[in-house]
Amino acid sequence: MQIDQRRDLITSIVFLIFGIAVIIASGNIPIKNVNGDVGSAFLPEMVAGIMIFLSIILFAKTCMHIKKSKPLEEKNNAKIRATVETNNKQKGFAGNKAVFASFINLCVYVVLFKPVGFILSSIIFLVLQMGIMTEDSKITARKLAIWCVISVVTAVLVYLIFYEIFSMPLPMGLLDSDE
Repeated sequence: MQIDQRRDLITSIVFLIFGIAVIIASGNIPIKNVNGDVGSAFLPEMVAGIMIFLSIILFAKTCMHIKKSKPLEEKNNAKIRATVETNNKQKGFAGNKAVFASFINLCVYVVLFKPVGFILSSIIFLVLQMGIMTEDSKITARKLAIWCVISVVTAVLVYLIFYEIFSMPLPMGLLDSDE
């Protein structure tokens, strides 16, 4: 089994388990059905369902590819492994650091969501995520300003969509005027 196939199998299994966990967790979301509203759990269940569906497709596709692939000669396997390992050493560490930093950023976002509020925590999350995902390691004031504008506009638009269209206000946290 090649590295890509192993990675695809592991990814599909992890996302399948995560999708099932999201569906189970969304069962605890209080139902606020008002005037034919789809309910608060609809969006997480829909996203989890799509995630489960796609992970099953990835798993099946990878399994079929493993069965169809013919074993290469040991000499060719050694050359391929050496090339992959060289490429992973050159690019992989930075990619792994970005994935780990993204995971930590997401965890911090989840922790800050209720106390700080959706808008502020989303702005912080988006600015940091853009910094993590940028390929250029040099962050200029202009880039930071653009990231801040994009983050503010995105967070406010998403809040307004949930508040006005879905009638589901998200936590305001520090911006709540009632406290």
